[in-house]
Amino acid sequence: SLTFPSGALSIIGAATGNGKSKILQSIALDAQESLSEGETLLFITYEENEQNVNIQFENSFFNDTLTAEYGRGSNLTTITDWLTKGETRFMRAEAKEKFLQKEEEWKSIRRSGKIKIVKPEDNYLDTLISLIDYSVKHFNIRAILIDYVQEIYVEDWKQYSRSDELKKAMVELDTMAQKTKLPIVMGAQLSREAASPLELNNQCIADSSWIERKASEIVLVWSSTEKVRGKSVKEIEDKKKKVEEEIPGFKIGTP
Repeated sequence: SLTFPSGALSIIGAATGNGKSKILQSIALDAQESLSEGETLLFITYEENEQNVNIQFENSFFNDTLTAEYGRGSNLTTITDWLTKGETRFMRAEAKEKFLQKEEEWKSIRRSGKIKIVKPEDNYLDTLISLIDYSVKHFNIRAILIDYVQEIYVEDWKQYSRSDELKKAMVELDTMAQKTKLPIVMGAQLSREAASPLELNNQCIADSSWIERKASEIVLVWSSTEKVRGKSVKEIEDKKKKVEEEIPGFKIGTP
């Protein structure tokens, strides 16, 4: 399991499609099990609206295959059909009862306030800082998760380079973490230089070196379902071979 320091910033870094949002949600689901009554995890999303994030959380909490082989789409589609239309015909018969039980448990978690999902009204840093400040004053917040850092902008953005915008965001969020003594865990997008599991490093964090500089902990992630990238077939095959040699048992592109 992952642990993150209080009073500091931590980063979960991954390239597009490698599951940084899902990991942040899994961290929240694991952490909520140890919360005392009245304690809350604040999950701030810029990627999706609250309804979609709720569906993603419910899918992660269920943690099984729900959609029947004759169904359409993924678990997320089947859960959406259930929540919006009450439709169950695409659920696997043997998974339906378990899903409905887990859904009630997830509703109980939301009702108790253990996980609060919030989508800010805009992507500006001042709005985020105000939201965190308000939440800490009015709720017993144990940790803050933000999906994700490169979606944060400053209101007078024309006066800043993108790198300096994120520098300002990281400095202010680090100050907020120290002030509140809370762990703030953020997703971060990796650049295209992160083209295989062996090419993951802190310098791959996109847009600003200040994300790396101000983070106390950095966890970089590669999904086994993703294929390595390269400029030629030979380069891709060479990378795959090197991964298999250096990480025994790791299968690139395997669901």
